[in-house]
Amino acid sequence: MERGRPSKYDPKYCEMLIAHMRKGYTFDAFAGLIEVSRSSLYRWLDDNEDFRDTKDRATALSLLHWEGIAMDGVWNHPKEKTINATVLLMNLRNRHNWRMSDNVNDTATATDDFALPDSLSKVVDETA
Repeated sequence: MERGRPSKYDPKYCEMLIAHMRKGYTFDAFAGLIEVSRSSLYRWLDDNEDFRDTKDRATALSLLHWEGIAMDGVWNHPKEKTINATVLLMNLRNRHNWRMSDNVNDTATATDDFALPDSLSKVVDETA
């Protein structure tokens, strides 16, 4: 026999979570959107395989959102827009486990045949 309040979980939350995280928001922020506690979200993960699968897919969509911002900022950096490289890198490192390599062999270097675009040079300089 179950005790406590009935769960507020609704299967419609799967679609809502996908839409929410596709915009780059976090799983934990979804609790604020639907006005439940974060502990409820994590309990739902334990209790609902569909919700667990949805979270995994939504996390990948959030990563896609932030990597898109990074790629756009590096390769198509329009003059009227700016990108805060520090904020972007911290976001990707902390939320999506991006790591900087300590191995010099893992990094690209500029040569006479390959010059970094000005926008990439600025990002690299700001993060060094």
